[in-house]
This record gives sequence, C-alpha cells and structure tokens, in this order.
Amino acid sequence: MAKNGTLTIDGEDIFTKYGVVVSDGGLASLVRWPSLKEVESNDWFEEDGLEADLSAPRLASRDVEIQLSLVRGNDILGLLAMLGSKTFHEVYSPDLGMTFRLRYVSCGSVSTVNGDVGTASVTMSDDFPLWNFTRNGLASTSVPACGITIDGRDLSAYGVRVLQGTVDSFRQAAESKTPLTRDIATRDGLITDGVTGGGLTVEKGPSYDNPAMRKRSRSVTVKCLMSRMTAAAFAKNWRALLYDLTRPDGRTVTVAALERSFRCYYSSCSVDRFYSATGGLWCEFSVNLVITGY
Repeated sequence: MAKNGTLTIDGEDIFTKYGVVVSDGGLASLVRWPSLKEVESNDWFEEDGLEADLSAPRLASRDVEIQLSLVRGNDILGLLAMLGSKTFHEVYSPDLGMTFRLRYVSCGSVSTVNGDVGTASVTMSDDFPLWNFTRNGLASTSVPACGITIDGRDLSAYGVRVLQGTVDSFRQAAESKTPLTRDIATRDGLITDGVTGGGLTVEKGPSYDNPAMRKRSRSVTVKCLMSRMTAAAFAKNWRALLYDLTRPDGRTVTVAALERSFRCYYSSCSVDRFYSATGGLWCEFSVNLVITGY
C-alpha cells in the first residue's frame, strides 16, 4: 500500500497539499542509476578486448518516471501547476533518505474514478547525477563476503548480496574478433591477416601459421540485492557504489569462484524491484559492466 509522506517537493508534502502518494514500487525509477555516457574507444583487431578512454567517464542524464496514487483526483492539477512553475525542483524521499534536483518533463496516464481516487505517472529528468553527494565512507553492514570485489573491496562492504547468475555471466566465453581478411576470386577461401604461407602441397595439404585468437570485449551483469537497510545506510552506500564504479581509469573486478580478474567499466543499471518495508529497504538491481581486458 502507498503511504503518506513518501515524497516532498520543494519542501511540500505532496499528500498533505495535493492528496497524492507514491504507489507501491513507484520509487524504482528514482533509485535506478543513470547510464554512462558513450565512451570513446578503439577495437583493435590484433589485440584482446577494447582500448577505451576512461580518463574522465561521465554519467548521462536520466528520465525518472514516478508512479502516483491519487486520493483526491482533481488535486493533481495543483501538483502539475506547481511542477510547471519553474524548471527545477528539489524532490526528497524519506523512504530513500535522498534528495534529488529534478526537472519536470510531463504527466501521462492520469486515470480517476469520478474525479476522485486514481493514478498518474509523472516524468522528471535528473540532469545532475550524484547531485550534492560527497563520498564519506560507508555505512556498516552485516552482509557476509560474496567473493566479488571491485578494486579489492568486496561488494558486501556496500551491503550488497550477489544473486544467482552473476558468476555465470563472468564465466561465459568471449566471442572471437574477426581478423582482417581478403577474398580473392581466383583463390579458394580467404586470406587471413597474420597467416603466412597458405600454399597447397600434394603431400601435406594447406601450409600456414596459426596465430592466437583475439577476444572481443563483452558485457556482464552483476545481479545484486540490498535489503533490510535503513534509509540513511541505503542512501550512503547506494550512491557510494555508483561513485566508486565511475571513477577514472576503469575497474578491476575479481571473481573468487573463477580465480580470475577482469578489467571493466560501468555502463548501466536496471532496478528489478524496490520497496520500503517494516524491516527496511529492499532493492533488487542489476549492474551492467563492459569487460575491456582479460
């Protein structure tokens, strides 16, 4: 059930003033991290992985779609008038313990019964990722070590439990890169860069060198759960993890179960489930990384 006090905008409780509350799961979009802006890179066919310029990675803006329940349906007009009165608004969620500076974009899917109770969806843009955030340590947690570390720090330090399927994502084999080739009409097959010889002999068949295969970069997904955390602890660790993932020069991710390390950078995030319960916050999310080196 949605509850009173789930959102304030510019200091006004939207339930008290407009009879509007955030629906169940309506904050999932708000906690989803922004994606990384496109990274300049070179994909050399003669080298493994990707040469990516990660000297100054930058987060993109993101659209935030907040699902609302209307207790007094007609009062949504007052909320929309307030949102349209200026470009940016400070949106605070007590459930998250976070304040965002958001820009109103649109309101869609308004549905009421006799102008009374109903639902609405408000879209706002987060143009200031990690706005007003200062990295200042981590909130302590009792989560056991998961065996996946980022630059030497186990994800459990952030209160993250790693879910099934994550190790398998790292275990998948990389695809091979396609080498430079030439297709000559007067010759069978292809001439591949790095291969010498190739002449046919009656006794031995084709004669050629066999250079090493080169691996493509690829995406992996870290499936995560943060649960039973206070709003203050969640806000601190949630933003700290994003901050740490997007520092310059990429990350080294070590998977203990595979006894391997990978050079990666953060690319995007999705939130599969988010809600606030009596025992604390529950957030299931997936972090997508790009492996650049093996």
